Amino acid sequence: MDLASSFLANEQPRMALRHLKAVQDLGEDKPDYHFLYGLIAAKLDRREEACAHLQRATDMDPEFAQAWNNLGKLRASLGHKAQAEQAFRRALEIPTYLNPEFPAYNLARLYEEEGKSAQAVKMARQSFKANPAFVPASMLLSRLLTEDGRLEDAEEVLNRALRAQPKNTRLMLALAETLLRQGEHKQAREWFERIVQSADPKSDTAQVARDYLELLPGRL
Repeated sequence: MDLASSFLANEQPRMALRHLKAVQDLGEDKPDYHFLYGLIAAKLDRREEACAHLQRATDMDPEFAQAWNNLGKLRASLGHKAQAEQAFRRALEIPTYLNPEFPAYNLARLYEEEGKSAQAVKMARQSFKANPAFVPASMLLSRLLTEDGRLEDAEEVLNRALRAQPKNTRLMLALAETLLRQGEHKQAREWFERIVQSADPKSDTAQVARDYLELLPGRL
């Protein structure tokens, strides 16, 4: 199983599955075996098969939070939103789960897709609170707040996220754009300049920052 995990980590799911099947007789009654099988099958886009194995893992170990979270992601990808929500919430209920920010974030995205903005904000905030360094949560939360017209709240989230991830240029760009929306052009310019200095010059983030800097002296 360790060898199969290694192949999966190196983006070789077919080799991973070959080695996993070699220990099927020994692993069939172990939740870890079915969890790994589910991850491999998902990587191979065999989502129904992946769901079956992850469900088996949670049946064997109802406290297997990581399996619940991945099961929710697969069910969501298949359009089974009610089942996905149930799986994510089950993962969040497990107190020993070390990464509750993941199912909370996944729930936020699910609610956003369903147009449930208040619930999406609530779960994005829960994800962000669990781990301010988890960039997807802070980006999602700040965007949802911005769309709701709560620019100062969005700015606060991004500032806190940057304290946890001070070199993340995506967060810098989101903050600079939020400051622009509030009319804080001088502060926004400082962040755009910081992005240009620290980001890969060929990255989209750096290019966007340069574009803003060209505009700031004129129309903005």
